[in-house]
Amino acid sequence: MTFGHSFLAISCALLACVAPQTHAQSDAEMANHLDSYSADGLEAVCQRMSPASYVSGLTDGAWAGLPLGGKTYFYKSRCYMELARRTRNLTVCALVKERKTLFGDGTGVSPASCERTVTAALASGQAQEKLAAQHAAAVQGAFKIQSLQAQSTPDGDWVLALQTAGSLAGKYQIEIKNSRDNRVLLTQDLESDHPENLRWTLQRNAVVQSTPLPAIFPIAVSLYYVLPADSAYPLEKYLSSVKNVTLSAP
Repeated sequence: MTFGHSFLAISCALLACVAPQTHAQSDAEMANHLDSYSADGLEAVCQRMSPASYVSGLTDGAWAGLPLGGKTYFYKSRCYMELARRTRNLTVCALVKERKTLFGDGTGVSPASCERTVTAALASGQAQEKLAAQHAAAVQGAFKIQSLQAQSTPDGDWVLALQTAGSLAGKYQIEIKNSRDNRVLLTQDLESDHPENLRWTLQRNAVVQSTPLPAIFPIAVSLYYVLPADSAYPLEKYLSSVKNVTLSAP
């Protein structure tokens, strides 16, 4: 064998060792940031990973307090398991392969573990959907602010006129806030069982305070429905609507 052939053979052997290691390092970097990808992006990441790169469980930070070794898994399988959990798709678990070694525990990333994870995610999602549906039913028909107008008075104050629309009788709360400095000007509890026309006078001094004039003041009026204490959401306030108006102080 000539020197050229020998050098080429040695170079190829070295590259054969370095390439998988480099690939594994790249897969490890992606695996450490799975939460930064969207579901669609995550699927592409999983497809790019090598099926051969893995966490050994012995020397690469995955050691656990187990008598016979640490946790081991293929990066690609860990990625697909996360994709299955996020999309709640049990069929993706077929792409998860368990890595089995004498000293490593690979059961944490396996088809069975994936199926358990997805099943739990499905149950959690169904529970959340049920709660959301119950909440939507509990606030259906809540009164909302249909219109809001502001009119200045000869004294320089402002009168806010508000009209509500809805059908859900119960306790409500009005909040009037100066959005310029996020300052609450008025909070009032009320009970309502029919649409109403409501009025409040905002004192000029309370609105302007130390603001240099002339100035404008964005005002936000929020209407909350207070859920009954015997509901699934006791003492919770539901924001039914917000209307904005601008006051001008010359």
